Amino acid sequence: VPPEAGDEAIDRHNSRLAPGRDWLAVLSYSGEETATGPQFVDVDAVQMSARFARVRLAERGGGSAGALLWSPDGTWLYTSDYDAGGILQVYRRHPDGRGGEQLTAHDAPLGQINALALSPDGERLAYAVRNLLTASQPYTYDAADEGWVGIVDLTTGASRQSRLSDLGAVESGRGLVWDANGERLLVVGDSLPVAADDPRAGRQVSWLTADGRIERSFRQADAPTRQLGWITPLGDIDTLLFSSSNAVYRYENGAVRQARPEETPPVGVELGRRTVGVLPATLAFAGEAACVR
Repeated sequence: VPPEAGDEAIDRHNSRLAPGRDWLAVLSYSGEETATGPQFVDVDAVQMSARFARVRLAERGGGSAGALLWSPDGTWLYTSDYDAGGILQVYRRHPDGRGGEQLTAHDAPLGQINALALSPDGERLAYAVRNLLTASQPYTYDAADEGWVGIVDLTTGASRQSRLSDLGAVESGRGLVWDANGERLLVVGDSLPVAADDPRAGRQVSWLTADGRIERSFRQADAPTRQLGWITPLGDIDTLLFSSSNAVYRYENGAVRQARPEETPPVGVELGRRTVGVLPATLAFAGEAACVR
């Protein structure tokens, strides 16, 4: 970040660089500190060349680090913010501030929008809502605490909500993964903080259609050791690699088996290193046919 852009005041960890590297989306904090962070979070776009303009794109305090997403061509920044009535919504705006639109029409308060994902064809936007921001201990289940996933058709403006049983929060940043056709969505998240021996506890994975219908789910209680660690799709969203206790497993169309050595990522167990997470990646790429396998 050029010093002229005010880099000393930029939260680099929670900033997002536009694909063309000409704009940087940054968070601007204000208000009193709370248990979950600053009370108000605005969103600015900072120009990465002279004149280093700084444009306020979300100014009502409803931004979040998980809800910053650039379109592939960098013409839109997708964010969350409060509307004039104080209800959290999803917006998209041009980084120079010359136009934008509200994409959702929620009519009741939400906790936080903590993940966004644009389909490969650019026609649909998925977003995740987290309603339980802090939990008392011991926790008592309340259906109002459940998070959910919304899908917006960017062509027609139609939106749908998918309610996932006991969902606490989608994994921020990498918990929403579209398939290559933009017709199905993988959702990776954590259940509400119920007791550890509750079959609803722990991590959960769901597959949704583009209209929000739940095709199937895979929960921590279904894992070989009743434990789920990192989870990542392999090439397509129906094939997953995941950790369970000290082993790595492969999930493929409902069947689970332990991964063979050649399928297991080098996590450096022998050196005492611990894998924190594995990022989703599409295996197909330009020039793949010319590669030697």
